[in-house]
Amino acid sequence: GSAILILLGVLDDFHELSYPIDIFNWDVVPFGNFRETGYSKNKFGEPNVWRNVIGNGVDVSTRFYKVYDFKTDFLGLDINKIRHVFEPSMRYNANREVSVIGIERLQLFDAIDTIVPQDEFIFGFDNHIQTKRVINGAWQRVDFLNFNTQLVYNYRDYFHNENSNWTTWREEIQFRPYGWLTNQ
Repeated sequence: GSAILILLGVLDDFHELSYPIDIFNWDVVPFGNFRETGYSKNKFGEPNVWRNVIGNGVDVSTRFYKVYDFKTDFLGLDINKIRHVFEPSMRYNANREVSVIGIERLQLFDAIDTIVPQDEFIFGFDNHIQTKRVINGAWQRVDFLNFNTQLVYNYRDYFHNENSNWTTWREEIQFRPYGWLTNQ
């Protein structure tokens, strides 16, 4: 048999325009974006395939916190007060005007290749446990523990002709008890 070497070049260009607004301690950031991706060929060998995606949406978030008067040096942790910061957020993201549906005509290499028209809501719940430590002679805030959760809800999936469903649950924990030790 003979082996055929297929070289594929990809050029991706993404631009986003946003305008942050503060509304009663809520950060509201409406945005619009444009992505153009060029492929040297598609999965059928057709040369010079270009794909355009137009999107828009809004990010909404706020922050709440409480300080606890707690001090300890147990195990050398050097904790001087604890601040719990809670940041709820919501992102609405819409993709429109996909000129080439990726799954049908493109080689699939990463998430950019699988972009389809969609309406997506991402709900975030970020928790930060912070303390203050003396670093280089000055008090500085240190993130001691971060616990972040994201829930993704697709309002409509145009490509698969499916209606609303929860698609992703993501958890991220970062524990940094000492400046030289991080556990993720």
